[in-house]
Amino acid sequence: MDETGITTVQDPGKIIGSKRQKRIGSVTSWERGKNNTVICAMSASGSFIPPLFIFPRKRMDMKLTKHGPPGAVYECTKNGWTTEDIFMKWLKHFKNYSNPTKENPVLLILDNHGSHISLQTYEFCRENHIVMLSLPPHTSHRMQPLDVTFFGPLKTAFRRECDNYIKSHAMIKITPFEIAELFNKAYSQVATIQKGISGFSATGIFPLNPGIFTDEDFYASMTFNQNNTGHETPVIIENETPVIENENLTPTDSNNTHHSMDTSPSVSIQEISPIPKILPKRVIRRVAAKQHSSILTASPMKSKLEER
Repeated sequence: MDETGITTVQDPGKIIGSKRQKRIGSVTSWERGKNNTVICAMSASGSFIPPLFIFPRKRMDMKLTKHGPPGAVYECTKNGWTTEDIFMKWLKHFKNYSNPTKENPVLLILDNHGSHISLQTYEFCRENHIVMLSLPPHTSHRMQPLDVTFFGPLKTAFRRECDNYIKSHAMIKITPFEIAELFNKAYSQVATIQKGISGFSATGIFPLNPGIFTDEDFYASMTFNQNNTGHETPVIIENETPVIENENLTPTDSNNTHHSMDTSPSVSIQEISPIPKILPKRVIRRVAAKQHSSILTASPMKSKLEER
């Protein structure tokens, strides 16, 4: 499962225009829109859990659910973001569709967002045979199946539906009351079995593929793993060509000239182009605890949640 944001101001898509025409007008709803959150979930078999919408408002209005996806849930918060209470409601919604049992528990893969980790969530998952596994930080773009194969096409289809709506409804702006209907049209096009299967396969989760990531994927972390001593290593270049004055140049027999050149390089690539070093930063605010991938429903997690 994962959250994504959708807004009432769509990004106008590309259109065909005349050659050498510098400006082409397009239409959008507002200058600045309101961001709404949608929680989606899919399985390795290609099945999808009906989404949960979160609107930025104080009270829920049933008009917001008009023509929405079948089985969807609608909630509202002050800023339209996920909270612990909203995530708890989604877990109950997830349980009703996944039907976990003691003999067939369900594995739920998600990120380390603060709303996903609470004592109430822990107890509910343990009682209903749901195993929550968090992804390593900053890896959702490669390890979250929804981010890899689903959210990109979904937002492209949603923007296209918004463009069609504005072009077919003159002088009518998109408000949160049209979000569910437009999202449903895009969701029904993208939520296919193949998208779910491809997402888990591309991330190496199912079928399990430990070699899905190569050494090249970890090159970017070399900057953070190196030992930054702050001292520069001097570079010594051997076999420099001597400078000979023209006036001392005397002709020699080319047959008696012997060249002894070392073909092997004397300077490594790391010396010519070293890995950038991280400059020390002044810590102004309290640094949050380092996160890592963990089983959020494991027994040691309960004691940590009780201490919070």
